[in-house]
Amino acid sequence: MSFRIKNGILTDYIPEPGQTEIVIPDGVTKIEPGVFWNCSHLRKITLPEGFTEIIHHLFYSCVNLTEIIIPESVSIIGENAFQRTEWYKNHPDDLVIVNHIIIGYKGKAETLTIPEGVVKIAPHAFSKCYSLREVVLPESLIEIGEWAFEECTNLTSVTFPESLKIIDSAAFVHCPLKSVRLPERLEIMGGHAFGRDAKIRHFHISQYLKKFGTHALGCAELEDITVSEHNPNYAAFDGVLYDKQMRILLFVPKLKTSVTIPDGVARIEEWAFSDTNLKSIHIPESVKSIGRCAFYHCSELKEICLPSGLNYIPDSVFCRCRNLTEAIISDNVEYIGYAVFDNCENLTFVHLPASICEIGFYLFRDCDNLREIELYGVRFSYELFKMLLENENTLLQNSFNLKECISKHFPEIFHEIVRKNMTSLLKQMLLSSYEFINRKNIDDCIQYAIDKKSYEIQVMLIHCKMERNWYDDEETMRKKFEL
Repeated sequence: MSFRIKNGILTDYIPEPGQTEIVIPDGVTKIEPGVFWNCSHLRKITLPEGFTEIIHHLFYSCVNLTEIIIPESVSIIGENAFQRTEWYKNHPDDLVIVNHIIIGYKGKAETLTIPEGVVKIAPHAFSKCYSLREVVLPESLIEIGEWAFEECTNLTSVTFPESLKIIDSAAFVHCPLKSVRLPERLEIMGGHAFGRDAKIRHFHISQYLKKFGTHALGCAELEDITVSEHNPNYAAFDGVLYDKQMRILLFVPKLKTSVTIPDGVARIEEWAFSDTNLKSIHIPESVKSIGRCAFYHCSELKEICLPSGLNYIPDSVFCRCRNLTEAIISDNVEYIGYAVFDNCENLTFVHLPASICEIGFYLFRDCDNLREIELYGVRFSYELFKMLLENENTLLQNSFNLKECISKHFPEIFHEIVRKNMTSLLKQMLLSSYEFINRKNIDDCIQYAIDKKSYEIQVMLIHCKMERNWYDDEETMRKKFEL
């Protein structure tokens, strides 16, 4: 057999014909993903002393593997590391425990008391155990891995020990817990640790919590958050979570309907308001950046005024704000990201500032009631503005430079103006600070108006040319257009 090892990590394995047993060489502490995936010929594997981590799916689908020698040095076991092996299938206990780590559960009990001595629950260990209704965790437990109880849809009660330090990401997502009492000395709550089904109304962050992950409490009934004044990492104001220095707004409980962000806050974190009942908000001028999806699915929000210091509107920030009717993008914004107003089905008007340079794709996807876009002081119908987006394939896959796009595709827009005799729109464009019609394209525009016998538009453009001295003399102009 042949092993490839680099810096203590086994990166490849080439089996010998008929080989059923292997011993991993001393000095190896970790094995890269996929090395033993689906090795159906293996029956026994011996891991060396000093080996520390069995990564996710490491021996997955080694269907004939019946014996694994695991040293005490292993302290990390990833999700489904042994699933679809004979060793896992024939394990004598419903709770599969390796080195004090629960890596899986094969039982169907409604009430489960996990034995003392267990220090960790591995990722996905109890995932989709639909029979579970009540779990009592031991006083020895320190860590609950990510997605550990994911989609245990009948789990209503969990008794948490005081020893617990870590609840990792999505550990209890889609679990309808009726009440949750977490230990005082909990240090880490991963993102989405508790989903919307958990019945948590009020949450207090103790002085010991070091990390509150993105949307760690997605609970539908959460009203407010409070923080110990002795916590060095976090603070709360009016039930909303901020960093200790009150410079970053981190998280807003689901049932908050009105939020006034205090002066001095400089950033709204990504997903901060997402899926809340927010109806009104005051954002101070001190806010200079907003994270992606910050207001995602704020379905009660009807209007919002953004501070002037923003120069970038991030991806999906107002996506699925279905009652938003009007959006005024503040001056100084230069870039608008992907799908910013996607699925804002009641949006009727959007103002884009003169500072805008680049627009992301899917900007107004499924905005079925959008009627007007104001750009450079000119109100375009959405249908007319969409000509730009469609010409640039923006509705499908590309972001684009707005000024370059206008210059490149202005003839199509102008032809539409002439066809529909939109004289009032043309007046707005001629008065705009942005030169939609410039020295380079005005002659083509005049000629098109002449060809289409659009006298009023023709006269407007000729006057514009005369006022701006964009021709040599009247005689030259008459000859050029056969006037």
